[in-house]
Amino acid sequence: MTYNSMKITLPAEHLWEPEAGGSLSDWWDAHAGLPRGKFGTLRRFTPPLNARLGEPSSASEYLFKAQLMNYEGIRAMYEAYTRNKIYNATGVVQWMLNNAYPSNVWHLYDYYLIGGGGYYASRKALQPIHMVLSYVDGSVALVSNDYHKHFGANPAPLSAEWIVYRLPSAADAGTSGPQVIAIGGPEYFDVSAFSHNTVVFMEQKIDFATINSQLGINETYLVRLVFTIEDRSGPAPMKREEDNWYWLSTTMDIVNWAYDGPDPNLWTDCTQWANFSSLAQSLGAASLAVNFTSKPPPAGSDKALYEVTVTNTGPTIAFFVQLAAYAPSGLEIGPSFWDDNYITLLPGQSTTLVLATLAMEDYTNAPVVLDKIEAVSYNDIVAAAKH
Repeated sequence: MTYNSMKITLPAEHLWEPEAGGSLSDWWDAHAGLPRGKFGTLRRFTPPLNARLGEPSSASEYLFKAQLMNYEGIRAMYEAYTRNKIYNATGVVQWMLNNAYPSNVWHLYDYYLIGGGGYYASRKALQPIHMVLSYVDGSVALVSNDYHKHFGANPAPLSAEWIVYRLPSAADAGTSGPQVIAIGGPEYFDVSAFSHNTVVFMEQKIDFATINSQLGINETYLVRLVFTIEDRSGPAPMKREEDNWYWLSTTMDIVNWAYDGPDPNLWTDCTQWANFSSLAQSLGAASLAVNFTSKPPPAGSDKALYEVTVTNTGPTIAFFVQLAAYAPSGLEIGPSFWDDNYITLLPGQSTTLVLATLAMEDYTNAPVVLDKIEAVSYNDIVAAAKH
């Protein structure tokens, strides 16, 4: 669950009990899987989280880092399938969509109808056209996931590129943006020839070995894949840009394929966990401006729609920004579905998203009132943990 969902699930005094193991306390276990089963606790999720991202000191820090891990894992599952679907992948099963009980396992959106990192990772990975990075060999693919044309009858060529960013040192965190250390592209593709089975590759791969040689031990870096296309079907050309961010380290996961411990059919251990701890030192405080306006929904719709513009007004990158919509009561509005969430913005970058909520409450038939929208970045979470 997200922190907002967990806050209304557990009593405040049991939200985070360090002496009871924090995320491994009995109160948290009550919101995992079947107590007598294999997933009745977070004992397989928490140790990798601690090793990869640093041990949390609060429920808010743990649950935000959990969204980052969920996003990374769920996106990789769908991307691996779509990238290989025309070669040797026949399908994928996601267990599961949602829970009938407030739970920290097995959902894309939770009991309160709030989408977490896994939900928005799924949306990202299954876009009509999507750019995918291979963790194995650094190749970058353009994947078509749909049967329909989304770019008009006369689209301009699609322009694709990738950029690798080195994050600032701890001394420069908060005062400077990321440094570009490698670029691939732009390369151009004829999107009018794309079908639902199209997978095409950029000629230029990302050379992990070369990048690692330029960086320090356990240093985290970011990769942005971005494509741009111009839709010429309307009265005025419209430029569309889609990006996909990855976080990598010079120390990455090494899977223990020879694992023969308990339950080898349920999970696989690693002999080495990826080390993203430098994120905590490299990300300065983010400065974000959020503005929203209502927009008319389609005729007959039961939804309320809002156009939300998020701008990074600071000098540092705003990493993994979670957006949440709140009612006047202070509770997060559920369901609330964004066309994208957990976004990353470069200094000065702005993006416009669409938020959909119900127009009227299901049971009371009272209007759903949007009071405010908050943006919380990974920068904010690690900064709070330092104090």
